Amino acid sequence: SGLILQNAQGEYDHVALYKNKKETEPFVILEKGLIKDQIYDQAVVGDGVHKDANYNMKLLDIRPDGSHLEIYVSHAIDMHANYIFSPSSLFDELTENVGHIAPGSVIGNHDPKIVTECMLDCWNVAAQWQSDAIHYMIEKKGVEAIFSHFHNIDLLSHMVVKFLKDKGHGKLSEADYAQIMENIYRQTDRYIGQFAHLLDEGWTLFIVSDHAAVCPEHEPVMLGDMVGVNVRIMQELGFTNLKHDENGKELAEIDWE
Repeated sequence: SGLILQNAQGEYDHVALYKNKKETEPFVILEKGLIKDQIYDQAVVGDGVHKDANYNMKLLDIRPDGSHLEIYVSHAIDMHANYIFSPSSLFDELTENVGHIAPGSVIGNHDPKIVTECMLDCWNVAAQWQSDAIHYMIEKKGVEAIFSHFHNIDLLSHMVVKFLKDKGHGKLSEADYAQIMENIYRQTDRYIGQFAHLLDEGWTLFIVSDHAAVCPEHEPVMLGDMVGVNVRIMQELGFTNLKHDENGKELAEIDWE
């Protein structure tokens, strides 16, 4: 259940949502254009099983006269996911101090509005949660080595990179898709930037890709394809090599020796 509400000027610009019509207090109030995270609710999983979950919502649009509105709801995250932590007690400690794990988003690659106002916004929330969690581990737990895997580039590139070269399949222009990719990398820059201060505290930061991906305009060049181990650039740098057949032709096999 929900109520659309007016501002001081008499224009509708926010929405109050209730669990049901009997509730007197809303579980969330949404303001136009602002994503709201850490919304606690129950999600139906499988055959009607209810689980505690948290998710994001955003009031994308609402007409001043209240005749139309659009609300985005992200997917939900299990609020009792201590089974993915070791020790499991760390889950409760982090959620108590920095909030519950934030959801990502992988929707809307053909709709710039959905991409920028929903998908990227969700990843902004996820980036902040992950940064807060890592800083907590450093500052409160004394951790001296952190491996941070931020998955936005991977998941969002799967949706966008194939359209960077216009082959008639995309609904947007090459420039539009290029801008989406740029926004993803700018978002990642901001995430990495939250750890730059650690350099002044004696830390070393390594920025590493888990794999590459290129727009499928050409045949695989052994760098950026996603069908196996990519070695070419590391080979050119002298760090690895491939085996060869009796004719000196490269084989698709690492020469570990």
